[in-house]
Amino acid sequence: MSGNKIVDVYDLSPMQEGMLFHSIYEDSYAYFEQMDLEIDGRLDPVALEKAMNLQIIRHDILRTFFVYDQVEYPRQVVLTERPVKVQAFDLRNQTLKEQEEAIQQFKAKDRNKGFDLSKDTLIRLALFRLDEEKHRMIWSFHHILLDGWSLGLVLRDLFEAYRAILSGGEPNRKPSPPFSRFIRHLKRQDTSEAASFWKGLLEGYNQAVSLPSSRKRSPSKNGDSQEACFRLDAGLSRQLKELAQSRKVTMNTLFRGLWGMLLSTYNRTDDVVFGSIVSGRPSDLEKVEEMVGVLINAVPVRWTRKKDDSFLDLIDRLQEQAISSEPYQHLSLAQIQSNVGWDRSMVSHLLVYENYPVDSSIKDEHFRDKFGFEVSGFQMFDQTSYDLNVLIGPGEELVFRFLFNPSVYDLADIQTYYRHLEVLAEKIVQQPDLPLDRLTWLPTEEKDRLLHTFNDTQASYPKDATLVSLFEEQAARQGDRVAVKRGERVLTYRELNEEANRLAHALRER
Repeated sequence: MSGNKIVDVYDLSPMQEGMLFHSIYEDSYAYFEQMDLEIDGRLDPVALEKAMNLQIIRHDILRTFFVYDQVEYPRQVVLTERPVKVQAFDLRNQTLKEQEEAIQQFKAKDRNKGFDLSKDTLIRLALFRLDEEKHRMIWSFHHILLDGWSLGLVLRDLFEAYRAILSGGEPNRKPSPPFSRFIRHLKRQDTSEAASFWKGLLEGYNQAVSLPSSRKRSPSKNGDSQEACFRLDAGLSRQLKELAQSRKVTMNTLFRGLWGMLLSTYNRTDDVVFGSIVSGRPSDLEKVEEMVGVLINAVPVRWTRKKDDSFLDLIDRLQEQAISSEPYQHLSLAQIQSNVGWDRSMVSHLLVYENYPVDSSIKDEHFRDKFGFEVSGFQMFDQTSYDLNVLIGPGEELVFRFLFNPSVYDLADIQTYYRHLEVLAEKIVQQPDLPLDRLTWLPTEEKDRLLHTFNDTQASYPKDATLVSLFEEQAARQGDRVAVKRGERVLTYRELNEEANRLAHALRER
């Protein structure tokens, strides 16, 4: 790149560093994002391309590539321009089945292509025309450019620019606050003080938690993660929100409490640590709410239960922990784990409460009136370096998205986790001040299976026969079959019967 095309060069945020590492050294699929929007109404691909390129001009992170080979530290480089072209496909002459097959093939091929972070434009946009007023928009990008909040901002600005272009108005060309401002803010933070805080919080903890799984980890990750999505009943969702408000804790804190209880039960311990995502948007940084980039960070949450604790006691402590950790959330999870002598396996999954989901940018009762179309369906493909991510989205019905590695977790495992979480939430809203050791929250069907189905051992047998005589009959019928094994030693039914008889005679003689 010639010097006159470069606007800025600066370091990566902690989360970007982790994404870069996993993308290069572990999994080419890691942190690949693919958004699939179903659009009802007329959509102009030329205007859409102009609107997207306006966003690339406004937000410097969208003009960025990454330098990491033969340098001491990786850097992100911002160019003066980096336009993209919208790939347009006309499928109007195909059947619905053919259209869907073509789109799925395109999405799979696009994921397999991945991104070269040092060369590629890290955004790709494709538009499929299905009929006169129906389209599918596929937007692929690397997560190293955008966190969830930023994606919502860019989508909002994209549609506003599209509307202005179609109406002959003037789109917003004002640059957004540069992401470099956030990086400079990070540089001013005291890392030694942050390291000391996290070391104190995690002191004495030395066991990794796990979730029960039907499968064993395979040597390598599958290409695609899988997703299971669940909606929590609107009534229960409302009760959880009311509980959080009444206790003056965030919904993020509330779900940390619920998830920690699940891990505590699965691992039979009163002390667990898991990873959680924080927004990373410091309130003292000017216009941080409008900044586009990767400001989020992953931090450890330590969940501990004391004797006679209620759920209210738990979330009070977790809220205090969240507030006290805010000044130190700039330190990367890798640094935190290294400072306390942990390897990466100590934090095996992430819990994410999404404060600003993409839905907020595309769901509006006046959306069609404003833009001439509406988004009738939305799917998101996410790939991370973790085998499990639990994402919770706000709304009238809380939405739970489980992103999981299918070589480690089965769908039935995920359904069990959610069902346990759901029943636990039901019990908590009914009696939040009940001591946790008195809380029973197994689903009715599971309790019945454990107590009755698994114990349904009734069988018919000769009531007048003794156990000894029944065994001897079996030995006479199948004397050469293996009866018991211990280490290297094996006894057939005949040999076991003979041993038992010898022991019986010895006992009688004495």
